[in-house]
Amino acid sequence: MLDEVGSYGRQIGRIGDALEVLLDHLKLDRLSQVERDALSLRRGQLAAVRGVKRRVRAQQDPALRR
Repeated sequence: MLDEVGSYGRQIGRIGDALEVLLDHLKLDRLSQVERDALSLRRGQLAAVRGVKRRVRAQQDPALRR
């Protein structure tokens, strides 16, 4: 499974990417404040993951620093 589909980390990362797409189109007005806060925390985690990926890529290839 891991050889054909990808590592668990890669699979979770792609789920996170898909979740961000859905969050971008979600109407938050029907959610409670607790639910909006939970989504906000998750968005923050996804942003932190993007930052780590960018930093690692930049360390591997300085031309990718952006």
